Amino acid sequence: QDFAAWVTRFLDLSERDSDPTPIPPAELRTALDRLRDPAALEETALARRLGCSGIAFAERLQRTMTADPPPAPLTADEQKLLHATYVRSLPPRMAEEALHMSRATYFRRRQSALIHLARVLYEQEFRSQPGPGT
Repeated sequence: QDFAAWVTRFLDLSERDSDPTPIPPAELRTALDRLRDPAALEETALARRLGCSGIAFAERLQRTMTADPPPAPLTADEQKLLHATYVRSLPPRMAEEALHMSRATYFRRRQSALIHLARVLYEQEFRSQPGPGT
């Protein structure tokens, strides 16, 4: 019975994590790869869609990746992974070692972190938009 409850909870979490977000993780990864170059960051589809300058978008991303506590659904461990990968610009091998995880775990958790970061950015944008009749 405990195992059945665990499987059910695991499947529920997996389904939630696979929900599509209006910000595709690949588009976010492209923006994060340009984090240190505001001019290039400003030219990304995501920055244009959000209407951010490169500098403002870089600050927004870094603020989200370092917020304490992290904005849900982003976790502190996911923040560390994103920081190592995109702020410190560690290659995957070095990030894996710094975070004490296997290659497969690194890539799996990076994908999850990107999905969660995309949700946070989308929710921040959605909440900042005026509602109907305002």
